[in-house]
Amino acid sequence: FSVHFPLTVPPWYPHPPRAGMFLSPNPQLRADALALLEHNLKLTGWWGARYMVIHLTDADNAPAVGEGPTLARQVGRKLAQLGEYYNVPVLVEYVGKAETFHSTADFTAMFAANPGLGCCLDSGHLYKHSLKYKTDYLEDARQLQPYVGAMHLWQTRKGDKHKHVPVEASLKPQDGWIDLPALIALISKDIPNPANCVRARLQAAPGRGALAHRHGLGGAFAGRVGLTRRLRHEA
Repeated sequence: FSVHFPLTVPPWYPHPPRAGMFLSPNPQLRADALALLEHNLKLTGWWGARYMVIHLTDADNAPAVGEGPTLARQVGRKLAQLGEYYNVPVLVEYVGKAETFHSTADFTAMFAANPGLGCCLDSGHLYKHSLKYKTDYLEDARQLQPYVGAMHLWQTRKGDKHKHVPVEASLKPQDGWIDLPALIALISKDIPNPANCVRARLQAAPGRGALAHRHGLGGAFAGRVGLTRRLRHEA
């Protein structure tokens, strides 16, 4: 199984648990976020989680203009070190909600500088980012592909009001939905035995919204990409 950070939030943590503060301009907020991550890595490492997924930043905690790339390389080094120490690799979810750190170039530079750090490619966030910034989502995915260690799969389309629409075969690209078969084929190319997407079992800490994913893994693919399926459907 894998865990979406945070799985648990101790009483000493004073901030919104899902806030992406790892690139905050405030050093104390960054330190607090790293402390909460380490607290969670200790637990999930003991339980045997394969990896932990985090949100690096968000609109409310975006880095200052021009500081994102350098800060991301520095913080990325710490994330990779923590993942290695607790034997739970950290995967940064590709979420482009911060205006000062959102492009594929921003993320790939961070991953390239920190080989121990991986990417969780979220299909819905990828597609929504492409709509907002007028990019080709499959080309964005192609740039991220060498660093992808997991995928979150859900459906979305332009103008859709739902946040996480479960994967359904009836939702076709010609009707405006993201082309999930093309995306999965692109990410899993050159990998002979890809993972099977299976149903996720949600395990949420009360009031925290944390997610744990169960997934099938296959052969050589298991070491790099574990495809998970997000089934939470929010109106």
